[in-house]
Amino acid sequence: MDWVVYKFGGTGLANADCFERVRALYQDFQEKNGDKQLVLVLSAMGGITNLLAEALKEASLKSSKYGQILDEVKERHLKALNILVEDRELKDEFTKELEDDFDDLNYI
Repeated sequence: MDWVVYKFGGTGLANADCFERVRALYQDFQEKNGDKQLVLVLSAMGGITNLLAEALKEASLKSSKYGQILDEVKERHLKALNILVEDRELKDEFTKELEDDFDDLNYI
């Protein structure tokens, strides 16, 4: 079986609409290329890598801005999650995992 790899990140994953386009590309590929295996590689949403680098800098300075940056990162992910995931149980599960991860990060 042949493999095809698509990588998306940055502005290609800037918001929920971008994730929807990736989903549509995936579905279209599957319909047209049933004999090939598609692998999607997703990196950070647009701007998140820069925010995490800034958060790391602020954490090293013991600045309260660290928490504000993490809150922004968390809110962007929660917003995308709430738009993209329709199943209530799955949404609740993902939200809890995300909240737990950010709680851990706040202790740095």
